[in-house]
Formats: sequence, C-alpha cells, structure tokens
Amino acid sequence: MDHHRGKMSRKYECPHCGATFSKRSLLDEHKRLLGHQDIFKCRVCDKGFYRKSNLESHERKHSSSEFYQSEKCKKVFSHPDLLSLHKQNFHNQSGGGVKRKATQDGPSIKRKVTKYDDPSDSYTISVVGTQKMPKFNTTSTRYKVAFRELDIRGNPNILKSLRVLLNSIIKDVTEFMEPDDLVRLSVQCPELDFPISLPFIKLSQLNAERLLTEIERVLQSYEQFVMDETLEIELIHVSLPSGGIGKRCKYVDLGKTLEEKRCFLQIQNNDELCCARAIMTSKARLDDKWNPIRQGRSIQMNLAKELHHNADIPLRRCGIDDIKAFQRVLEGYQIHVASKEHFNAIIYEGPEAEKKIYLYLHDCHYDVITKMPAFLGRNYFCTKCNKGSDHKESHTCNNTCHNCYKIHDVQKEQWKYCEDCNRYFRNNICFDLHKQKSNSGQSTCNTNFRCNQCGQSVYAKLHKTPHKCGEQYCRVCKDYFPENHQCYMLLEQTKKDNTNCLSQNKHEIGQSSAESSLKKKCKKSF
Repeated sequence: MDHHRGKMSRKYECPHCGATFSKRSLLDEHKRLLGHQDIFKCRVCDKGFYRKSNLESHERKHSSSEFYQSEKCKKVFSHPDLLSLHKQNFHNQSGGGVKRKATQDGPSIKRKVTKYDDPSDSYTISVVGTQKMPKFNTTSTRYKVAFRELDIRGNPNILKSLRVLLNSIIKDVTEFMEPDDLVRLSVQCPELDFPISLPFIKLSQLNAERLLTEIERVLQSYEQFVMDETLEIELIHVSLPSGGIGKRCKYVDLGKTLEEKRCFLQIQNNDELCCARAIMTSKARLDDKWNPIRQGRSIQMNLAKELHHNADIPLRRCGIDDIKAFQRVLEGYQIHVASKEHFNAIIYEGPEAEKKIYLYLHDCHYDVITKMPAFLGRNYFCTKCNKGSDHKESHTCNNTCHNCYKIHDVQKEQWKYCEDCNRYFRNNICFDLHKQKSNSGQSTCNTNFRCNQCGQSVYAKLHKTPHKCGEQYCRVCKDYFPENHQCYMLLEQTKKDNTNCLSQNKHEIGQSSAESSLKKKCKKSF
C-alpha cells in the first residue's frame, strides 16, 4: 500500500526479460516491440502468431475452398499458379541441374521487382474511407493496396522488391503534400498481429527504410511478409502553414533536443559499451571524479571494461538483464533507465540507495541524464514515485503542511497565533515559514488569511476583487459572489390564462406597450 498516494502501487514485470512497468499498457507495448509475447502456432503448418484471433483466421484458410493448399507441407496460396510453382520447386526435384520448362499459360509471375521496372504495375491502390480528425483539423484516409502476381523468395530479392514497392506506394499516396507537412502512417496486413505505426514525422523523412525497420522488428524476418495479400494503409496528413510573422512551435527532434538541453551527457563511442560508459560517467559525477573522464575517453573505456569484468558480462551491447548485473556490483547506487520507446517512462529501477544514476535509452544507445526535472520539463522531480511536478509544495508525496503550505518536519505542537492573517500555526517553524517570502515577494501570510468580521478563510489568488463578508466561491464561475448568486438560466415564466383578463379592470387591461415589452425581457434571469 502506498500511504503517500492512498492507492495500491502495482508493478507489471515482463516474464522474459524482467523489465518492470507502472502501467499494463506500457508492458503490452514493451512485449509487442521486443517480441516477448506468447506465440500461438498453427497445428497444420506450424506457423506462429501473437494473437489467437489471427491464428483462427489463418486456420480457416486451410479448410476454405478459396485458397489452394499444398498436400505435403500444408502451405496455403492465393493463386493456383503459385501452388503449382511451389510444387515444382520443392516437391518435384529431379536433380541434374537442368532448368525446367515453363508449364503455365499466360504472363509469367515476376520473381523480383527492380528499379528498372514500373512498380505501379505490381499493385493497385483504392480509397476505402475517410474519417475526420478534429484534434489535428484534418482527415484520416484509409487505402487498400492489392498486389498482383508476385512470387519473391530469398532475403535479398524480398528486401530490394519491398524497398521499390513501398517507395512507390508512399509516393502515390503523398504526391499532393508538401515536404514540410507532417504525416502519420500505419500499415496493417494479415501477416501482422499489430499495425505498424510511425509517429508524426515530416514528409521528407518518410521513406521505405523507416517502414522496413518496423516490419523487421515485428516479424523478425522479411520472408514472413507475404506480398500476395492486401495491405491496409491509414494516412493522417497535417498541413503546416508557411510564412507569416507569428511565433512557430519547435518541432520535436531528438538529436536537437540532446544537443540543446543541458540535462544530458552524450556518450560518444565506437564500441558497444555505451551502457557501461554511461553508468561509470554518472558514477564519477556523483563521486566528484568527473573531470578526468571529461578530458579523455580512454579512462571512460577502461572503467567500462572494468565494470563488465566485475559483473562477469562479456563486452557486448547491454540490455535490462545486464543492467541488473551491474546493479548488483554497484553497492550504494541506484540505477534508473528511462526509455524513448516507452514515452520517456522509467522501465527499470534498482534497489533503493542514496546515490541515483539515471540513464536514457534511445535508438539502442545509452546517455546520461544529469537532471530529471529538466529532462521532464518540470520544476521538481519526486524520487519516491518518479514523477515530475511544477511545484514541490503541491506534490502529494511531500505531505505539505495545511497551515503554512510548506514542507517541514512534524514536531511537537505549540500553536502560535498570527495577528496579520488571523490564523494559528503548529509551532515556531510553521509560523516562520508562513512569513517567508518567495522570489515574487509574496508569502502565505499575504495570500491566505481569515476575515476578522465573518471568520471566512480567504485565498487571495482566487479573488478577482477585494473580499466582502458573506461571499461564497462559485466553482462554475470561478469567482466569489453573494449567497443568492445564481449562475444558471431560470425557467421561463408561464403565461397567464386569458379568462383572468376578463375580471381585470380597464386600467389593468390598458397597460402601455412599453411595460409589457419590459416584462418580456425580464422573463429570463441569469
């Protein structure tokens, strides 16, 4: 039980690598990116899937009459020519090195797509639908890409063909956009358990290499990316204005952020010891031995190799398990790892220690975080819950005093009265802190006081006008009003019955038109 927040603090741990997360969604994202998921295998062809629903959809292909299945290896094909070609290549080997003659009628099936071919002849693109995106003031367009007869095998041919086809598809769906516009692309196909999504990037940075990197991460191989199926592409386009004199927001660029922000120490290395280098560099800063490392990289490399030797870890690229081994060697230090892939969340936290080391993992590289508040863009960072806050006194983990609104140790109560703000305080420390002025010249004694006449506690920052006795704070209007204040619209008054007008005297019947119009205006009250 977390007594500071009054909630049950839970940590979700990955059963494969031991990485811990504070949210289940972060654990699911970690499993998807690194492939640490349970695999459901087909009982017919032994093909693996991460989702059971995709396995069931795949197994229906074996029994469907719309697909063509090999009797020996149980592989499924979408075209009879592909099945016959598969049988000739894998189930009808005769030896001798003699090339077989083509037995199929019509145009031959392409074995690869090169830069000399027209890629648009190998697929067709159609618009499936659009959806409004009010958040970005744009629309999301869904495309369906259907590939024609392709039988590409072998990693070199698959990689070259995918690069040519994806570049052509991207060019077709983005031909009307400007290079500086922002786009977000997601790709889904039957072979993918999860859609491959790219964040908002400039159109000039969108290319086939970005997509191929994500495809290889999800499938672990390009050979599983079958191009006889259809692709579904969702594209969100945000057009950026050009010109003008207004101040434009900076685009988030990780390289620029690492260069401009002073809370990073970039580890520049040509080997795979960036993790150990970052740990020893941060340790040297905490021990006031930073200057020798800053002057020469050889010292940093020797310390990193020594750390690998002490932890009994080979000189290689390190993961979470290796960091746990480093943590066991470094007594008195607590290692934290923040990951870019998990939205800068802390994915590993060592045992509690006085000296804390913070590492930043991005693009399989480790850098040192010197100041966590600057890293998170906040004024304060809590080491208990690993969260940032704009004000130290407003953070719940610090148990702020409700009298002086400052942080201090709870001592023996000796209540003391302040004549200026008409309030009582626990002891002399609490009394002195409420008199202490900030950089703006304000203090708790000036902003929080109790009225001598009505006894109401007043917070001056909420008052737009000077305090008046009897006023109450309205949460709807965000200001103080009298007790009879009504901030809602009243019901319209009911009209009088016409029969009552017969009993009225002539003077009442002959009311002026000005008075009647005035009553109509007063039917609604705010």
